[in-house]
Amino acid sequence: MIDPLLWIWLAQACSPGSDAWGILRDAGHTPLSLRAAGREELTALIPRRRALIERLLDRDTTAASRILAVCAERGVAVVPYDAPGYPAALRELRDPPAVLYVCGRLPTDGVPAVSLVGTRTPSAYGARVAYSAARDLASAGVTVVSGLALGVEA
Repeated sequence: MIDPLLWIWLAQACSPGSDAWGILRDAGHTPLSLRAAGREELTALIPRRRALIERLLDRDTTAASRILAVCAERGVAVVPYDAPGYPAALRELRDPPAVLYVCGRLPTDGVPAVSLVGTRTPSAYGARVAYSAARDLASAGVTVVSGLALGVEA
């Protein structure tokens, strides 16, 4: 398993919600190989993504170290893509997250999981309904998954 610090570095470089990690993974890359890649190799792999190339060429892991430290302080588990506990169903996605940040337990394969998705600016009523739905689903044994987006998910 590759050091979680490098997975966090990669996830930050690729930006959440981007298809970049999927493209790099499909080309056979890992955080280790990407940290060793030079400008020419990255440009050949992702030619029109200059900003991403620059972020990948920045080998500084200070921000990733801070994220890892905050996770440790707050009891948040960091589950990288190559970890044994990474959910198999997520691996099947075209663009799976490079890293999962877990409060509580990861869902076991075969156990129902849901995510509540909505507006970034919910009404007070919408926020109460989302909270109530998440609480009721979790109480019933359903895993509630969040991408930590602003708005209803928060």
